[in-house]
Amino acid sequence: AALAMATDVTVRRQSARRNYVFSQLSHQLSAVTTAAEAAMFICEAADELFKWDDFALDLYAPEKDEVVSLLTITTIEGQRVEIPASPQPKAANALVKRVISRGAELVVPVEVGDKAGATMIAPIHKGLRVIGVLFIQSRLARSYSERDLETLQILADQCGGALQRVRVEEELRQSQRRFRELFQNSPDAIFVEDLFGTVLDANPSASGLHG
Repeated sequence: AALAMATDVTVRRQSARRNYVFSQLSHQLSAVTTAAEAAMFICEAADELFKWDDFALDLYAPEKDEVVSLLTITTIEGQRVEIPASPQPKAANALVKRVISRGAELVVPVEVGDKAGATMIAPIHKGLRVIGVLFIQSRLARSYSERDLETLQILADQCGGALQRVRVEEELRQSQRRFRELFQNSPDAIFVEDLFGTVLDANPSASGLHG
């Protein structure tokens, strides 16, 4: 009975801790403006929930079947080191494709020992679309369980909306910047007018043409 009570208290504490981490993460993600900032908050939440030695968050483009590294951190001699992200996309490997099609996966090597480690990988959903992959690895044996895998999937699903939002906002900012550059550098005179003919904007060529 005492063991059952102690187990119940432990489970309830873990559940309360998990709910607090998710609540704090939700508040943080609501204010982020870049994908890199969102990835760092997700990374910190994953550390609170699981403790890890290696972390990676990749964005996935289903139309090209490619992934782009957003944040990768590894542990070297007890120190965490961020691996510079490559701007070039890469083809999704077999494990990523399997997780995207089948769902989250817990990978535990056959070897027994402290160095066997464990890996969890979960797809990041936005609606029915997979927009990314969340990867966590521990180098200690039996570090993660199926319950941890379920928690990782909840974490991945929670961050999907924020990642998609900041991606769309970044693409919009890039589009606006490209338009502005074309507008300003065009050799042709360009005017922006409202329906009543009021000039709202004009590029340097238009100003030079009309003095």
